[in-house]
Amino acid sequence: MEAVLAPGRLAFSTERPSSACRGSDRHRIKSEVDYGRGPEKTWVYGALRVWDGHQVTMAASSRNSAFYQRFLQKVEAANPVGDIY
Repeated sequence: MEAVLAPGRLAFSTERPSSACRGSDRHRIKSEVDYGRGPEKTWVYGALRVWDGHQVTMAASSRNSAFYQRFLQKVEAANPVGDIY
């Protein structure tokens, strides 16, 4: 069953997909999933000051204490007055 959205109404179709998207054994054609992110990763740190929506973000090549301390310094610089929770 698939949903078809038209302006002002929602209708459902019980038609099966055409045979063009099916293999010879009448099952859907499947392909192998490729999550090819490679060996390189990027970590993103972020903070949000809720009362005014100010945000601080920082990307890092690894997740370690040095990058986290650098991120905390950015958060402190963005919040010169008051407590940081």
